[in-house]
Amino acid sequence: MGKKKITISALVASMLIAYLIFLSFTNEKQVATQFLEVHYTSNLAQIPIEPEERMEYISQKYGDLITEKELLRLTANRVAMETEIDTAKTGVTMTIKSIELQNQTKTKYGETIYDFKVIATIEAPTSQEKTAELNGEITLKKESGKWKVYRFTKTYDSLESVFQN
Repeated sequence: MGKKKITISALVASMLIAYLIFLSFTNEKQVATQFLEVHYTSNLAQIPIEPEERMEYISQKYGDLITEKELLRLTANRVAMETEIDTAKTGVTMTIKSIELQNQTKTKYGETIYDFKVIATIEAPTSQEKTAELNGEITLKKESGKWKVYRFTKTYDSLESVFQN
């Protein structure tokens, strides 16, 4: 009985170590994809009104996927919560169908830049389901040994305008 417990404990510990090693090798493409999934998904029943609550929600939403500087820029430009605000304002539901990262470019500063295309299904209460294409550019940079979104730009004005087209 004692050997069984030790063997199981050793197996669990080995699996945990392997998992942590796997997580440490997350590459920039995985971070970019995860960021886009987080950005274009709204799970909010109610939008936080108070600035402190909004900032806390935004920090939790993006977590360690984004640099602090870019998080502040996206928050100031009202991009960080565009999915939540525009889906609530228009009453639509948006579901991501696919994410494509193309044209990888490496800069001399160690950044990786991708063009992105997110295909999403838009469901409005008053109209039929339609497909939307959301495009832009995402730049990643290693910070403290981890890939993070350093710059996020989009080619459309607002999600609300995408929903209405």
